[in-house]
Amino acid sequence: RPLKNFDKNTSQGSLELFIEVLPAEIARSLPFAKIEPPKPQEFEMRVIIYETFDVPRGPNGTVDIYVQATLLSSEGWTGDNIIKNTDTHHGSSDGHGIFNWRMKFPISVPSSYPRIQLSVVDAKFFGSDDSIGTRVMSLKRNIKRLMAENRYVSPPGRVDLFHPNFKGETRGSVLMSVTIIPKAEAEAKPVGEAQEEPNRDPYLERPTEGRGFGDLLKGAGFKFNLFGFLFRRILKYILGLVISTVITMILFVKPGILIKS
Repeated sequence: RPLKNFDKNTSQGSLELFIEVLPAEIARSLPFAKIEPPKPQEFEMRVIIYETFDVPRGPNGTVDIYVQATLLSSEGWTGDNIIKNTDTHHGSSDGHGIFNWRMKFPISVPSSYPRIQLSVVDAKFFGSDDSIGTRVMSLKRNIKRLMAENRYVSPPGRVDLFHPNFKGETRGSVLMSVTIIPKAEAEAKPVGEAQEEPNRDPYLERPTEGRGFGDLLKGAGFKFNLFGFLFRRILKYILGLVISTVITMILFVKPGILIKS
């Protein structure tokens, strides 16, 4: 039956119960039933971060992207907040990043408020990293299906991110999937973090885009023609030093070197 509050216009929840009416002499002879909360069940949640899209770029026109997933602490979850990061896609000029990165989280059900926080972060070459966009997602519906089917599988889908300083503006999106399976099944068929072995269910290819030294310098704000500029300057100084040394030797060390004996 619904629970009501006279100060509220809507139902404040619902209560499910049963009532058993017995004669007094029979009721006195029966022991009270011991009512206990359901015992927690252990599961493993596997989150895969595939790609990011349309992440805002920095002043230099690029962004160094990594994704952070945080299993927020709540009654029923094991331990404190669990934070995991992907590696970094450097020098993205269009806000696209590729990761193929698996994360594993232990969870315990039931949970009063299951949540996971997803963040896209700009990794700074100098100074602290900047959070670009964040999304806190409730897992209550996922848990409900999990309890009904003993597993939960979500195909890859895009999740939009936001930032309180940019109201109404999407701050990029993340392509991700979520799978929750019983702990016993996870131990029988283990998988590795990121692209580590055993790399299966699914196999995740290690990306090469955005991982080179040139990408790192590009993300840090350096231009590729910087190397040619530095090379020309260094060569100019070396040639100048060599010429100065030769002239010094001719004029001061061996002033008669050019005069034939």
